[in-house]
Amino acid sequence: MTSVAVLDVGSSSLRASLVDEELKIVASHDAPLRLLREGAASVVFDPMEMLELAEQLLERLDSSGKPDRLAITNQRASAIAFLRSRPEAIGVGISWEDLRTASQCLALSQTGASFAPNQSATKFSWLLEHYGAEHPDLMVGTIDTWLTYALTRGATLATDATNAAMTGLVDSSGRRWDPDKLELLGLTLDHLAPIV
Repeated sequence: MTSVAVLDVGSSSLRASLVDEELKIVASHDAPLRLLREGAASVVFDPMEMLELAEQLLERLDSSGKPDRLAITNQRASAIAFLRSRPEAIGVGISWEDLRTASQCLALSQTGASFAPNQSATKFSWLLEHYGAEHPDLMVGTIDTWLTYALTRGATLATDATNAAMTGLVDSSGRRWDPDKLELLGLTLDHLAPIV
């Protein structure tokens, strides 16, 4: 019998559900995720806390049956910095709601570039600017990238096309990172997970 563990990472909570081959939910557990709001523009979370909660919820599901697969759904435009050398998050995770890069988006629009503050692109740039000098192997990614990398203990580094599209950094095909957009924000392919 095939079963799938579904990890749903929302803005303020995580839910793990076990779904059987008839698409029935066999078990479900949830936990709150702390969001820290600092002033009008800053909304952050702790990526390591997110990982710990995900691991705990998935472990609780195991008592109802060992899943064959894991699916992740999430708030797509949140941004996390982590190390390529090991699954360790660096600094805060920046929520999709965070507006700290709104002025950068406005400045970039004067050059003809179009980025929105609720996309990941300028959040990735901010994380790289603040943590990249200390960590030469720094990666940036959305929640799906971070959790996939961390839950597989570094064995799988990937993002899916729908999450990548929400970053504002893909080309018109929607399947590749756009080198011009990356260059504009000081990012390289080495900072990002492959799109699958």
